[in-house]
Amino acid sequence: MVVTRRPRERPMSEERLGGLAAWLPGQIARAEALGGLHRSFCAELQLLGLPLCRVAVLLEALHAEISGARVVWSRGDVGEPPVEQLHHDTGDMDTYRDSPLKIVDDTGAPFRARLDRAWPELPLLAELRAAGGTDYLIVPLTFSDRKRSAAVSYLCDRPGGFTEAEVRDLVTVTALISPLIEVRVMRWIATSLLETYLGAKAGADVFSGRVRRGDGGTMDAVIWYSDLRGFTALVETLPTRRLLHLINRYFDFVSDAAMARGGEVVQHVGDAVLIYFRIEPEVPAAVACARAFDGAEQALRQVANYNAGEVTPAGTRLQFGIGLDLGGVTHGNVGSRGRLSFNVVGPPVNRAARIESLTKAVGVPLLMSGSFAAQLEPSARARLASHGHHVLKGVDGTVELFGRRQDHRKAASAAAP
Repeated sequence: MVVTRRPRERPMSEERLGGLAAWLPGQIARAEALGGLHRSFCAELQLLGLPLCRVAVLLEALHAEISGARVVWSRGDVGEPPVEQLHHDTGDMDTYRDSPLKIVDDTGAPFRARLDRAWPELPLLAELRAAGGTDYLIVPLTFSDRKRSAAVSYLCDRPGGFTEAEVRDLVTVTALISPLIEVRVMRWIATSLLETYLGAKAGADVFSGRVRRGDGGTMDAVIWYSDLRGFTALVETLPTRRLLHLINRYFDFVSDAAMARGGEVVQHVGDAVLIYFRIEPEVPAAVACARAFDGAEQALRQVANYNAGEVTPAGTRLQFGIGLDLGGVTHGNVGSRGRLSFNVVGPPVNRAARIESLTKAVGVPLLMSGSFAAQLEPSARARLASHGHHVLKGVDGTVELFGRRQDHRKAASAAAP
């Protein structure tokens, strides 16, 4: 008969902590992301002989779309575990209300559940028990900012579960790893907020240190300017909640179509959106123009589908115009001393806005300058029709404008007696 000796139940000694203590300082200066840190942490726990089959980091986010994140390591995993993002509208709040994490948030103390009995009130524990788990422990992370959820959960599948000494060890190592996780979480929150409010490229520039008023530069770019039509009527006729829903759907259609093709949303100004596509050696003007044109058509298709399924109570459909141009612009931090924003300014921005303002008068949803149209492939140009030369406010001379041939026909038909 083989006799298995259980570890002595004693607090984690300096000798037992030695490997982890030697590993921790080396992680402070490393730029390793949360997934990599978690993988290394779990490897150290295995070296300590802790009987773990699953370890999860559970975090609450500060983000408009993302409610939180989790990183799950399972015994036998190879490679860095992914950071899984949880979204506000996916029912995760219902899951949270019936979870061990909610208990930890309410009590501020570790929670342990032996899985030799059923836990019908906590569905997660029922799942882990069915998967072979025998003991579960969740420990709050000791962050300096405790307003948001943060914890590490540990699952054991050894018969009999954790010893009392192992539980104390896990509480200790959680406290030790907390500062390293917090640094990475705060970086993640900061970069995701900057990306949400400024865009990926501008957010990265600000995070890297370009924060002074006047910091910026010049670039060549395609400019996309969109403006919602009939906004005043919407404000006057729709309830606030419905109005905000409609505006956000419009912003989704425009921004998502552009960002999926490399566009950066500079700002929302009332019901208008300013977007740029950077022209670079690896993204020449023809490619940037093709992406912007394709994105504009996608946004218009999505709005058409939306209008086919939803009409506001006042009978007003979602309509907007798009103006496209390209050229050299200045980008950077502008504003007053106490309030800065990232912006893009220059003649192409002015022209794109003026071009968009003509879409309603011309009777089409999309107009572009002749210089933009000239960058498109012959097959795309064949789908365009000239709307003649127009005077743009603040621009010398006239500019020939082009739109889609299909829109041109509709506008001509509508104008016919």
